[in-house]
Amino acid sequence: MLDAVPPAVLEAIRLAIPLGRLAEVADIVPSYVFLASEEARHYQGQCLSPNGGDVFL
Repeated sequence: MLDAVPPAVLEAIRLAIPLGRLAEVADIVPSYVFLASEEARHYQGQCLSPNGGDVFL
């Protein structure tokens, strides 16, 4: 997904993320698995953002 993004832009994004790294698939999948499970049955209209601490204003 990020193949076309220039390395300098990726580095700038990485530096803006408090965790200091871009997410990997293994960072995102558990959230999706949870939300697809019966355990998430009480979540309604929520926005969960596995973003490493990055905040978009």
